[in-house]
Amino acid sequence: MSKKYVHTEIDGFPIRLSNLQKLLYPDIGVVKAEVIAYYLKVAPYLLKYIAGRPTTLIRFPDGIHKSKFYAKTIPDWAPEWINTHEIHHSDGAINYLVIQNKACIAWTANLAGLEIHPMQMNANNIEYPDYFVLDLDPPENSTFDHVKEVAMLLKPFLTSMGFKPLIKTSGSKGLHIFVPINSSITHNELAIYTKQIAKEFVQKNKKIATLNLRKEARGNKILIDIYRNHKAQSIVAPYSLRGKPNAPISCPIAWSSLEKLKSAQEIHLRNIDDHLLEYGDVWKDWDTLKVDIPLEIFEVKKQNKKSIPKLDTSKNTIDNSAIFKVPIAPMLAESGEEIPKGKNYRYEVKWDGIRAIIKVNGDSIHIQSRSGSDLTYQFPELTKADNFNCKNGIFDGEILSLDKEGKPDFAKVISRLHLKEAGRIDRASRTNPVYCYLFDCIYLDGTDIQNQTNFYRKEKLIQSIKSENNYKISESVEDGKSLYDAVKKMNLEGIMAKDMTKKYVSGKRSEAWIKIKVRSDIECWIIGFTDGKGDRSNSFGALHLGIHVEGDWKYLGKVGTGFNEENIPIVLKFLQASEQCEKLIEDNIKEAYRTHWVIPTKKCKIRFASYTNTGTLREPVFLSLILE
Repeated sequence: MSKKYVHTEIDGFPIRLSNLQKLLYPDIGVVKAEVIAYYLKVAPYLLKYIAGRPTTLIRFPDGIHKSKFYAKTIPDWAPEWINTHEIHHSDGAINYLVIQNKACIAWTANLAGLEIHPMQMNANNIEYPDYFVLDLDPPENSTFDHVKEVAMLLKPFLTSMGFKPLIKTSGSKGLHIFVPINSSITHNELAIYTKQIAKEFVQKNKKIATLNLRKEARGNKILIDIYRNHKAQSIVAPYSLRGKPNAPISCPIAWSSLEKLKSAQEIHLRNIDDHLLEYGDVWKDWDTLKVDIPLEIFEVKKQNKKSIPKLDTSKNTIDNSAIFKVPIAPMLAESGEEIPKGKNYRYEVKWDGIRAIIKVNGDSIHIQSRSGSDLTYQFPELTKADNFNCKNGIFDGEILSLDKEGKPDFAKVISRLHLKEAGRIDRASRTNPVYCYLFDCIYLDGTDIQNQTNFYRKEKLIQSIKSENNYKISESVEDGKSLYDAVKKMNLEGIMAKDMTKKYVSGKRSEAWIKIKVRSDIECWIIGFTDGKGDRSNSFGALHLGIHVEGDWKYLGKVGTGFNEENIPIVLKFLQASEQCEKLIEDNIKEAYRTHWVIPTKKCKIRFASYTNTGTLREPVFLSLILE
């Protein structure tokens, strides 16, 4: 059965909605259209608490009574304007969804992403959370009155410490207490701190509260779940729906209305309008409620018990001794198809490596990733302070590994990133050295120069770097077209066009930088396809591509983007008519269990960025079938 699509525009972003009449809450007859309408209605409230945060969705593609799954990353076919942010965990990197606007909220609702679970920090300040959570979870044989009792005891306990706690229903069984804080301590420090204050509370209220996660050990006590306060954790957002019957909402409430609340699911899709009409957004003062955590009254095991130093922006200076602790998020570029022209523009190679902020202070160097992670340990060859002609500074650049031809090799630099053992890191620094191409200077010798022009900052950058070392200057040229042609010929990723009159905007996307990626077209044979998932479960997922070279098949990877309501039926009809066969290639592929191989009878046109080290297409986009 073909899907029905609605094309619309929200806040200037084009969006395609599908299957609007699909039942998501069958018990009360709520269809996807109503879910999208709800999320758009509460978007002005919701965005205050989720915008800019790495987010996990819980999706229910076929409604709440069928399978659900956690979605941290976005599908390959997501619109280009959807934002993401990569976070490195112990078991690998995850490129999380970041919701920024109403259009993205509608897009996630269209995926049947009923539940929105943001993290406790902004992507621009990834190491420093701005609230902590106490999740009150009742045992099976408890009543909601017991949960409320613990919550009412926690409020004065927290306010006595200077905090200004907020409360919301979980939309499930319990209550969530949110405590806004200034972003001044790390996730690890916050985890230590919340554990200490929770222990103090439980010690005073042993009969009704516990920190024990084991259900059999809790008895009738309310669990105070403090374990959400870690970097990798998230919690359901204020105003998020829950995937439960009657469409309950995790809704902010006033402390004064807690006593008459009868259930954690009392506020739901059918009565939320009345609730908002009566109370409005009771958390509206969120930003004014943030306070510093008074660490000095607890025995927190860390070298420095003071909060992270703040920049004195009125004087435009920075305490040199505190330079390593200043959280800096790199400036981001807009995407463009055409090379912008003008006397103020200069053009650079778009490097394919690991974005890094380099902090220099005397004889010490600290290397920070785009997400805020500490990379200093992984790249010892970049820690020689005598490479710089400055006492202290903060620089923006890209860490690269180079192949034998001197071109960036992304796989090699990522392999360096994941090394943990000191001996292996030391050997790799000699056998597979990295280089850091610097393209901006943010602070220099105690002065914040972000508000200076790019012309000024680039001049200071050039003066700050010694020649012939692992730090290089990303060279600027005036002829963007010639650089683009050269980059394309060398099979590099693209170029950057920079307006040299603009300032540096930390942590934000700016039109001062425009990235223009190299794109090439190729004709490939369709040699297989994967089963579809989610919105394409009744169609196909991706096409496997190949070319015939000297009598053998060469695998070019698969393409899953570029498909739409016009070309999907055409491709699907071709695939259904194709004769299946044994695999024609020797390459090992992911998700082989979802793949069907077909006899190659038709080509398609693909646009792509470049070739990977294994010879597959990077960032492929389907353009069309080649009809003969």
